Amino acid sequence: MHSSEIAKVSFSTTTLRDGYDMEDVDDMLDRARDALLAWEGGQAGAMASEDVAACTFAVTNSRTGYDQADVDNFLDTLSVALKLYETGGRPTT
Repeated sequence: MHSSEIAKVSFSTTTLRDGYDMEDVDDMLDRARDALLAWEGGQAGAMASEDVAACTFAVTNSRTGYDQADVDNFLDTLSVALKLYETGGRPTT
């Protein structure tokens, strides 16, 4: 995963069932993009794989939210990409 891919990320939305707060998730996406940009530039990013594992979001069912499974799957992918950078590798996609 590269920083340019963050702008292309989209999640299904939920209404009247539990979903992650959209603003919380969007804020995390901004931090993820910044971290990946740093790693791509040869600097350690401010977000690490263990930070991704610790991510929590407010849950809403009274307004539109992001599908929890979609977000969780993205977090798994992001965590793997960050772990590669942390161990000296570089993601290929």
